[in-house]
Amino acid sequence: MAARFSPVIVAALALSAGCLQKDVAETWYLGSSGAITWVVTESDVRSDAQALADRQNEENTYRLAYERQDHPVARGFRELGLAEIRTFVLRGEAPFTVRTEARGVTIDVLGRRIIQRAGLAGTSTLERDGNAWVWNFTARDPHAQDVTTPVDDDLSGLLGDLSKLNVVIVDGRFESAIGFTLSGDKRVATFIDLPDRGPDETGNDEVVTLRLRWVSSATS
Repeated sequence: MAARFSPVIVAALALSAGCLQKDVAETWYLGSSGAITWVVTESDVRSDAQALADRQNEENTYRLAYERQDHPVARGFRELGLAEIRTFVLRGEAPFTVRTEARGVTIDVLGRRIIQRAGLAGTSTLERDGNAWVWNFTARDPHAQDVTTPVDDDLSGLLGDLSKLNVVIVDGRFESAIGFTLSGDKRVATFIDLPDRGPDETGNDEVVTLRLRWVSSATS
């Protein structure tokens, strides 16, 4: 969970410098046995700084970073221990469009790393159930409300955009889901971004529960 700042500090930072604006889409491509390829597409990336020189400086900094594959998404992937990180430039001038992908873990391992690196408590498991695979994920913030758990900015940004997550099965179809809506062909699961309902009766943030059950084409 990212560190909390007072509204006054946030407002002061916003007035003193511009920031990069962008549209983000996140996709997990799910293999039949749980392997994940994580793809992040950042579209129309541009600075909102008022001064031309400030905009150019911020946009050039972003361009140099993705050319070195050292932009926030790539660094966030490394924080989670993903491998085979590749960056594809779809538009190489501002506003930029850049796609970054990584792989090397199964969905249960990825879930556990997210829980650990975000300072959460929970579980992430992947099991066979007959001819189907089932992923179960639960997580909650174990800290009192006045305690913060600092998270690296790159990782915080990467995880913050998971509210836009689609999980696309590569070979097979989903049979059921919790925390996602399924497409008509049962090939795409879209994360349901639930509103913040505050802490539960124990003072902890409410538990997030996700579940996906799928079968491969060979068994469906």
